[in-house]
Amino acid sequence: AMDQMADAATQAAEAARAAAAKAADVAASIDLSELSDAATQAAEAARAAAAKAADAAASLDIDLNAHAGALRTALAGATPQLRAAADAFAAVPFYWALLGHCVAMNLLFKGKYRDNWLKSFWVAFIGAFGGGTMMNLLSYQPVSWLADNNMVYMFFAVWYAINYLPSFGLVPALANFVPVRIASKAASTLLRAQLLIAMVDAGVKAHPGQWYTPLFYGTVAATGGKFIADAVAAISGESTLSSFYMPEWAVRSGFIGSVVYVLLAYSPLGDYEPLLEAELAAAAVTTLFLAHTVASDLLDDPLDWTAPFEWIFHLVTRVPPSKSDAIFDEAVAEATPSAGPAPSATPSRIEAPSTSTTPAPPKRRTLPKRK
Repeated sequence: AMDQMADAATQAAEAARAAAAKAADVAASIDLSELSDAATQAAEAARAAAAKAADAAASLDIDLNAHAGALRTALAGATPQLRAAADAFAAVPFYWALLGHCVAMNLLFKGKYRDNWLKSFWVAFIGAFGGGTMMNLLSYQPVSWLADNNMVYMFFAVWYAINYLPSFGLVPALANFVPVRIASKAASTLLRAQLLIAMVDAGVKAHPGQWYTPLFYGTVAATGGKFIADAVAAISGESTLSSFYMPEWAVRSGFIGSVVYVLLAYSPLGDYEPLLEAELAAAAVTTLFLAHTVASDLLDDPLDWTAPFEWIFHLVTRVPPSKSDAIFDEAVAEATPSAGPAPSATPSRIEAPSTSTTPAPPKRRTLPKRK
């Protein structure tokens, strides 16, 4: 990328030098004797400006190759560590990572829908496999969990053990044990990053030359489960904001992770030698995601590293950040029952409509006096 920028800068400098020389020649060819004083002054100013531009163009010497070399040297210095990380990530057995992913997803939704076991299962299942399912459908590939019975068996076993197995709370306590919880979150993050990278690669291969398609594929792959879970919650009547119009950390991290991987492994604007091999770029993105997962759990803090990017976006574009959605607020207000009874459109014989907002107290019945 830096080499390409250096070539472009060199061409721009040459064009500026040629234009300045041509402007100087034109200014020198002006016959000042035939012009008025104002025109003479303007021509002199133009000649001086042209000469100054020519000198500036001649002195312009931007050697971006040196900067590109420094960047490549820095990346080359990190290559052994990235290659070791890539080998370590590739050595993790898929089903062990899947087991940790199932544990993390069921812990995330544990107890939220305990009174509705089917909804509890489907929401957690969608959160676990929704992103991959959406991308399988969009890229015309077989749905992974439909092609592998073991994925469904494993998820069902973990879901039942954490939510309903009579174990006197031992299974949830074991799943929440700090080393087990961190390992399960790390496994879930590893699969999320691998899916993001695979879908970015698929987007580049299926739509060459399109810079936004890989970003879309990667973002949906990393966030699709959240999108579908929000849709299910909205359909079932829950008052929750959707990631479709209120992008949170999951959406932002998926998008920024896709951008970083594309910039490291591919060129969004043309063909050039990548800064890193695709395997090493994938290791860099995965390491970023894993470091955040482990650190945020240990420190019990979100550590949202995407927040500065969002702040810069709103600062530069002057687009105000979204705080609420008017349509959503109106829907919630309509679904909320009013404090008082609604007036009846048709008066009944049992209860006549009252003109006062405060109901009249009932008349007290008195018994006849004894004679």
